[in-house]
Amino acid sequence: MLNFKELFTPNDDPNHVVFDFKNAKVMDYSGVEAINSMIEKYDSLDKKVTLRNVGSYSQNLFKNAKEITSITKESIEVN
Repeated sequence: MLNFKELFTPNDDPNHVVFDFKNAKVMDYSGVEAINSMIEKYDSLDKKVTLRNVGSYSQNLFKNAKEITSITKESIEVN
């Protein structure tokens, strides 16, 4: 099984990357941390990340972790 971080290639990806959560749900803060670490990697390369189709449960996790992550409400695309 692949590690979450192994699914991404920040150096090769475009300047704007979308993480689509249409068929996914962030269940706990370890998931938030994994996503945050990838966002920080893209940020270090001056690349923008947008989180799309984030469910309300996951949005609440991101909101509650806002003090310790780089995930901002601006990075979450609301439909």
